[in-house]
Formats: sequence, C-alpha cells, structure tokens
Amino acid sequence: MKKIIKRVYSKITRTFELNKIAIKLSSTKSISKKEAKFELKNAKKMGFNVNEYFEKGLYELELSDKEEFLKYKKLKQERSKISSDFYTDIAIMRSGLSKSKIKTDMNLARIMGISNLKYVQKCVWSLNESERKKLSKFLIKDKERIAKNKKKYVSTVMEKTGWARGKTELEILKSSAICGASYEDYCSFRLYEIPLKKHSEYITLDMFDKMRLKYNEHFTAKEFFDDKAKFNETFSDLINRSWFVNKNLSYEEFEKNISSLKDILVKPLSSTKGMGIKKYKCGKSKKARKELYEELINLPESIIEEYIVQHKDVMKFCPTSVNTVRITTIYHNNKCKFLYAVFRMGQGDVVDNFHAGGIAATIDVKTGIVVSNASDLNGNVFSKNPYSKLKIKGFKIPHWDKIISTCKKASNRVDGVSLIGWDFAITENGVELIEGNPGVSYVLAQIPNIEDRIGLSPVMVKPYLEEKYYLQKIK
Repeated sequence: MKKIIKRVYSKITRTFELNKIAIKLSSTKSISKKEAKFELKNAKKMGFNVNEYFEKGLYELELSDKEEFLKYKKLKQERSKISSDFYTDIAIMRSGLSKSKIKTDMNLARIMGISNLKYVQKCVWSLNESERKKLSKFLIKDKERIAKNKKKYVSTVMEKTGWARGKTELEILKSSAICGASYEDYCSFRLYEIPLKKHSEYITLDMFDKMRLKYNEHFTAKEFFDDKAKFNETFSDLINRSWFVNKNLSYEEFEKNISSLKDILVKPLSSTKGMGIKKYKCGKSKKARKELYEELINLPESIIEEYIVQHKDVMKFCPTSVNTVRITTIYHNNKCKFLYAVFRMGQGDVVDNFHAGGIAATIDVKTGIVVSNASDLNGNVFSKNPYSKLKIKGFKIPHWDKIISTCKKASNRVDGVSLIGWDFAITENGVELIEGNPGVSYVLAQIPNIEDRIGLSPVMVKPYLEEKYYLQKIK
C-alpha cells in the first residue's frame, strides 16, 4: 500500500512540475499551454530533463542541435564516471581504507550534498558527523553562488557572440564534455572564439583539480603553506627578511624587532589572494610605536614582516606595491620541473595580487624575459602598466638565476606537496621568497596568454596526468 501511495504522489508531483514549466514555456514562446505541454512531453521522450530544457533555453535549438546536446551530455556523464574512479583511487591512497569502505562512504557523503571531488579535496573520510554536516551546509549554500556565476558567464558569452541562450549552453556543454571546461573557463579563456578541437590545449578546472589532488596532500599542504609563520620557519634558510607574529608579544620584543625597520607589512596568518594585507610605518617616536603595538596585538593572529624594498627596475612599474614573480614547479621523477612563470604588477594599490586588481604577464622560464603583454582577471590586455605607462613585454627580471636556484632548493622540501606556486620579490641584492601556494592558480598562468591564443595544457598537464583523466574523445 505504501508503495502505491508513493507512486501516486510521485506522479502527482511530476504532473504539477510539468504544468508549472509549461506555463512558463507558453509565456516565453507565446504559445498555448497545450502546445507547451506537448513540446515538453516530446523533449522528455528524447531524454531531456524538462526543467533543464526550459531553464537553459534548449527549446530555442533546432532538432539537430537538441540531438547534439544529448550526445554531449552522455559524453559528459562518461567523463564524470572516469573522474569518479580517479577520485576513488586518490581517496583510497590518502586514507588507507579499502575500496568498498571508501565507495560506501562516498555514497553517504553524496546524499549529504558532498560530491566525490569535494570528498577528496576536504578529506571527508577523516571528518566526524558534525564536521560533515557543517561542510554539507556550506556546499548547499555555495550552490547559489555557483548558479549565479554561471548565469553571469552565460550572459557574457551571449553578449560577446550574439548566440541565444540555448546555443550558448550547448557550446559550453561540448567544451565541458571534451576537456572539463567550467562556465568560468569557457568565458575567461574565450573558448567561444576557438574551434572545439583546440579546447583541450587549454587547462580547465577539471584538469587542474585532478593535478592538485594527485600531487598535493591536503592536510600537509594546509599545515606547511596556509600558516605563514609555519612556512617562514620551514623555508627560513631561503628567507632574508625579519618577521614575527603578533601574539604573545611584549612591547619590549616588538620594539626590538622593529628597531631597524622603517616600514612593516602585516598579513593575517591564513590570508589568501592578497586579502587583509596592510602596510604600516614604524614611526620614530616611542608614542607612535606604542600606539602601533597596541593596534597590531589586537588584530587577528597575523605575521608581521619587514617591508621589502624592491629592485629599482621592478619598482618602476608600480611603486605603490611590491611587484612579484609567481613561478610554479612540480617535483616529478626526482626533478624540479618548471611549469610557468608570470610577472605580477599592481595598478596603484598596495598589493599586486591578480585576484585583487593586479595584472600579470608571462615570463619565459629559460631566460627570465617577459614575453607577453599583461592581462587582468577579466582578460583586459595591457601593453603598458596602467599606473607607470612603462612597456611590459621584453622586460628582463633581475636575478632570474637566483629565483631558479631557490625553487630547486625548495621544491621537494615538504613530502606530499609537489605542485607549488612560489612568490618572489626582487631586491637590489637578490630575491626574497614570500610564500608558496599549493592551490596553484591555472587561471593566473593562462589568462596572460589568451591574446596570443596559447593554451598551457601541453606543458602543465599532459606530461603529468594520464590522458583519460583530462581528455574525452568523441566517438
């Protein structure tokens, strides 16, 4: 009896949903509700989810395009299955648990809204029930942000191409099925301007998620790289600047630490993307230093560092920020391999961070020479720095050999973390290692090359990841 009631209730719910969507479709297409219901029923027979059919504007497509959409959707599902196997293998390796236990636990996590990818990224096998519920709540809420961003990217592509919504969704799906492009990838890398067969030359979110999972162990990366004080301790022989933290700090210790300094930079210990960083003048009077001390010890736990005086030639591009180099390495087959390098500059702010309004240009790793114009996160291209008006392409980074040698010393220092983006400041006397980033931004690497239509998958992904995990071939 319960099964019969459940089936009846399910049928009523489906009918109600169909009617609701039919009303929307009839209004959108200026057709009768009867015609809209007929179209939706036919779409369902073809294999469409009727809600997706309406929300993505797939009703705008010709029959051949609708069939193509279903073909690529199936291809994407096959890709997802391969990805799921990859995540399962990583979880087994990281956790030490059996395959059956991991698969069972992954299924339970999915019921809570935790995908297989997030299961591995967050090491969910190690979380208790309360921690899982907290993560689940965050991910469910985050879906709203993701959905909002998808609409934004679709609107941007429609504006750039003149495509209708359905056509845009179809083209994004093709790219996603073939090489794992996200909506952001498709928009940011201008994949709509490039033939589909070339898309696999570009690094995508799906590809690089797998790279980060394969080469970096979550807890180890968090321990040694998220905490800036722990990082400075681990790589102390490669760091020349003075530094200290603002907790358990007496005024006498503070005054001794800044006695020879003119300026300091204060960063929250877990700061990312340049957020929360602030420059302070140390002050000459005892009163000024006492006031500074009182302000700093009442901040959240932060690292206080000697402000780096950068090389005069580097400073010229934007003197208000420390302009830096990001160079990414992977320790592979017992060798330090260099994946990419960029020169990051500010545009008049105190930080040069790409995600906080800075710009970046590609550096040739072999020579240390900037070989592209600069771009910002939105893909705007600059041949000259907007602040200083200095030409960017052709600039040779000072002390490039020291950056290379420091990377080689640092790249295999932390077991379990092999893929790292290193940030360097350039001084008159050499280089200063600022931090390491196991999160490694593939967007930062690739956007400066969009103008020249260069994708970095052949050098950053293909040598280090099995082909089946980054490329889905059309049958």
